[in-house]
Amino acid sequence: MPTVFDSHFAAAGFPMLLDNFGESIAYIPACGQRRVISAIVERDPPAIFDAAGTAVMPTATIRVYNSIASGISSKNVDIGSDQVEFKLNIGDAKPKTFSLMTLMSQDSGVTQLAVI
Repeated sequence: MPTVFDSHFAAAGFPMLLDNFGESIAYIPACGQRRVISAIVERDPPAIFDAAGTAVMPTATIRVYNSIASGISSKNVDIGSDQVEFKLNIGDAKPKTFSLMTLMSQDSGVTQLAVI
């Protein structure tokens, strides 16, 4: 059961963050139709440690609505098969396609994913 904070953040906090810091990216599910969603993209994030304790360097992390309609549902995401497309560097002429590496978190209406 979500806390009061979770409910308020999902309803008002994250939408405000997306309005101020979000950018349009394309979500390309393995089984489904490509669609444009809004995401907060963190470029050159810190390393993530895998189960063996090895540091893995994701290209970026993204935060999107945890929604099948307006973001990426944590229940339906297909790690390794689904892809996202965005400009890796601000000012790049063309976007690049990245694979979803891992589901980092799902909380307060937000799905956070690492991409490579």
